[in-house]
Amino acid sequence: MRAHTVSIRMLIATVATALVLAGCSAPAPKPTAVPSTEPAPFTISAIASLGDSMSLAVNACDRSGSCPEASWSTGTDPEVQSLASRVASTSGSAPTVEVIASDGASVESLPDQAARAVELQPDLVTVLIGANDVCAPSYDEMTPEATFTENVNTAFTALATGLPDARVYVSSVPNLVRLIDAKKDDPSAVATWKKIAQCRSILYNATSSEQADVDRRASISALIDTFNGVLADACAAHPHCIWDEKAAFNVEFTGADVSTIDYFHPSVAGQQKLAAVAWDVLSNSDELSDSPGDGDGKAAPKDAAETELDPAGATGSRLSAKGKLTAPDALVAGPQGSGSSCSTGSPCSLETALGKAGEGSAITLADGNYGSMELTGGRNLKGLASAVVVGPAKGATPTFDRLKIAVPSVTWQGITVTGVMYVNRPAVDTRLENIHVSGTGLFVRSQNVTVSDSLFEGGSSVDGIQVGGASDVLIENNEVRDYDQNKNNGLHADCVQIFDSETITLRANKLSNCYNAGIILSSGKGTGMADILIESNFVQGCIVKSANCQGGSAADLRYIKTTNLVVRNNSFSGGSVRIDPLPGLVFDRNIVAYLADCASPMTNSIVEKWNAKSCSEPDAIGSDGNRTGDVVYVDEEGGDLHLEQAGSAEITPAGPHVPASVDIDGQPLEPVVAGAAATR
Repeated sequence: MRAHTVSIRMLIATVATALVLAGCSAPAPKPTAVPSTEPAPFTISAIASLGDSMSLAVNACDRSGSCPEASWSTGTDPEVQSLASRVASTSGSAPTVEVIASDGASVESLPDQAARAVELQPDLVTVLIGANDVCAPSYDEMTPEATFTENVNTAFTALATGLPDARVYVSSVPNLVRLIDAKKDDPSAVATWKKIAQCRSILYNATSSEQADVDRRASISALIDTFNGVLADACAAHPHCIWDEKAAFNVEFTGADVSTIDYFHPSVAGQQKLAAVAWDVLSNSDELSDSPGDGDGKAAPKDAAETELDPAGATGSRLSAKGKLTAPDALVAGPQGSGSSCSTGSPCSLETALGKAGEGSAITLADGNYGSMELTGGRNLKGLASAVVVGPAKGATPTFDRLKIAVPSVTWQGITVTGVMYVNRPAVDTRLENIHVSGTGLFVRSQNVTVSDSLFEGGSSVDGIQVGGASDVLIENNEVRDYDQNKNNGLHADCVQIFDSETITLRANKLSNCYNAGIILSSGKGTGMADILIESNFVQGCIVKSANCQGGSAADLRYIKTTNLVVRNNSFSGGSVRIDPLPGLVFDRNIVAYLADCASPMTNSIVEKWNAKSCSEPDAIGSDGNRTGDVVYVDEEGGDLHLEQAGSAEITPAGPHVPASVDIDGQPLEPVVAGAAATR
């Protein structure tokens, strides 16, 4: 076994990994609300990190040596948004973590690290190894392919045998040779490279264009590619391994996100970007499980079902009570279902029923708790002209501890979820109707998704509905309420948060008592947003300040990369409204209880109060149909923002903008009325 007496050898490897996965040079934005996360696709209560100094965040902070709080895998720094912190934000509880990775580790350390992981029995193992095996004191001292293969196979056999149900996330080895191109014009970096004896295999004559040096670097790239093939094959042998498909190896990287202490390790910003990309691969993987159904596509026509719903826990909410889903020849699934009959007398599992479903199918859910489910696959459901309908059987109350949906073309009706619910990328054409999510929230990451007539309540340090990396989403006629920030996970609680998305409609919802914001547009990964419509909503911040809700905004609509944002006929109460002059902005016919910035643009709106320390009156008042005055609601503290006095919300309209077609109750809106309610 080759000795490793110094840690400098891993410096280049770790920073290159962070830079490869980051893929850009801009500093990572500090989180303003719940981080840009892909929701956890499985239950994770414990995480173990295997590998090298990158997982120790060496030199990431303003000090030499390890900085475990900044680790991409297990750190606690809210600016990094590590995998562990993202798991905490989506599950509602922080996982325990164990850092098994060691500074300067090569692949020869991996079997011992894997054995330690088996002893700890984590739910998730992260692996980042291999860079030290090419970053050697000389070209001849790089790890041979046979040695690399032997140690990787030994380690992954131990993981597959000892942790058959755990998920294992494996990063490819980055092409470290690209580091030269990234930093070759930096005199300080070049000078430092010349002093490093431990990585001369790559850094010797780093800027030389002599053919011998070019050929040497090319052969190193080829060896890294070979190592990645070994890792991919080993990952395939584990029942729940998620391989990054050479994302790290293939991405061009720059030297921007590098520690200023040593020019090699990733900074806090680099660690954050590594965490974000790893999370994206992990949470959107299709390798977790497959639906075991026989896919014969034979099922009862959907129009044979009575689509009546009354989800459990709907009392006192805005959910409409319409009965239960019943169909004599529907597929029937149960919590303990088995086999493939899928009948009332012999229910099958929900996975099997989805695998059998075809055009126009209905699936009824027997009574009981279905636990935590990860529904993936669904090849038989792609491209259906009409969605499969899943809902409770007559008299049944199906509940889920947690539900991850990655199957397309399904309408989910009348279910209760007491943990986090996910609509992930593969779940296009998903509809959620009359569902109840209690204690956490919903994360939407797909296309053509509708969420309607549902209740979301009672989460802590998590969003009620979070839309990220999504498009063509309609959120209509829902209630989202009572999200506190009592968990010490560094994350905010919003009723609705939107980021990195386009063509999103938020209409006729009642949002209240969310600690950070009723509605917030956030930076996410910085890709921007377009075509956001927010209309006819009751939006309240903290109606009554308490330990669970001490401030917050009714709406924070300031993210600079947002275009074509239309905000009209909303009643904002119980918190401040923050709005900036964004490209294509329309802010029209809204009632604003408190305006934070006197320069905020608006038309045909009513401002009740504003930041009087900044101005005697907001700039927009007295023009474009805007005015001040008190609006009289039926019961503002009770959350009823219908008008007690209709005249208190009347305006004299000006300009070209038109109102929303209907109010929060579906009644026509007149041009002379501001806010979300036409009448009492």
